[in-house]
Amino acid sequence: MNSVSRPSTSRGLLVPACVLSLATVISGSVEAAWVVEPAARAEVRHDDNVRLSHTEEDEEDGLVNTVTGQLTFRQVTERSDVSALIGATYLNYSSVDLDDEDNQFLAFRGRWDAEAATYGLRGTVRRDVLLRTADVFDDFGDGGDVDLGGIGGDGAIPTDDIDVGAVETQIRRIRTQVQPFVDFNLGARTGLGLSYQYYGNDYDEEPGVDVQDSDQHQVAAELSRSLSEISTLRLKATAGRFDPEVDETVDTYEVVVGLDRQFSDRFFGSVEVGGRRAETDLQSDNGLVVRLRGTQQLERGQLRASLERSLIPSTFGDMVERDTVRFAFYREMTDRVSFNLESRAYRIERSADVGSADRDYFEIEPRIERALSQSWAVGLYRLGRPR
Repeated sequence: MNSVSRPSTSRGLLVPACVLSLATVISGSVEAAWVVEPAARAEVRHDDNVRLSHTEEDEEDGLVNTVTGQLTFRQVTERSDVSALIGATYLNYSSVDLDDEDNQFLAFRGRWDAEAATYGLRGTVRRDVLLRTADVFDDFGDGGDVDLGGIGGDGAIPTDDIDVGAVETQIRRIRTQVQPFVDFNLGARTGLGLSYQYYGNDYDEEPGVDVQDSDQHQVAAELSRSLSEISTLRLKATAGRFDPEVDETVDTYEVVVGLDRQFSDRFFGSVEVGGRRAETDLQSDNGLVVRLRGTQQLERGQLRASLERSLIPSTFGDMVERDTVRFAFYREMTDRVSFNLESRAYRIERSADVGSADRDYFEIEPRIERALSQSWAVGLYRLGRPR
């Protein structure tokens, strides 16, 4: 049975955020220049449910003061694109009995082109707490829009955190993700991608809270065929093993067929449909996999939407089926003023009784920002989190 609480909202003022950049030539070649871009953001937010409590009597309100700083490094040549990002976030809770937090994050991605193949590597390390995820506010300075290759993904830092707020205590954790990949060119219209992915969760021990350390390994192969200049057909198969500290090991398998199509100069769409299977020594489970994505370019903005059903591991040592809907709208209202609207919702259905209820979560964030200069901006936003 789903555990749902009354709507929770938080309001905040985003005070001036500084984004500066400078170029440093590491070698004698201009092509090999490293660009270093520091950025900082300060935030003051009033939250009427700081702990994301499920019941009204346990809700506490207070101010959450956040300072985030990060450094992005990037080098681009004719045959490579390498980036790294390092940063830290400090959170101070006013009038709430919660310890201040210092969270850190590290991300890297790289792509190296050869004659018949593209080699790549991407990864992230986050040190934060289960109550709130570490905040990365500028993925490599481009929002992750630079394509790293077919099976390697777009390189953006994953922001989904299905377990944030699942417990009302500050449990320290470290999440590590590493993914090497290679894309082979098999001809003018055919490609083959291979990848391996490791994902690890490590938690500090907390009496009375049933969280588990875990490791996940996954291999994937994707065969793609260009049907025309605007359409590409894909067949992808993945196999993985989820190994929690206490519960049973789960083997997962997934096969999907996908189609990417540029419907017009401004609209791109992608669909994946297939099946998945999860097995333990005692039981097995089959399910449907669906992923729909669309991007519409506007005259002075962009509209993105996606729908996904997939099987993923959770912090409680089990596999959960997640339905996710995302929506993002961006528009430049004037040369200096922009409007953003982002929302996401997901439903978590647990595949086994591990003492934790199914969850519904919904988040919406309208934001207005005004650029004071090339490096400074100020904004107002409202964040709603009914769940």
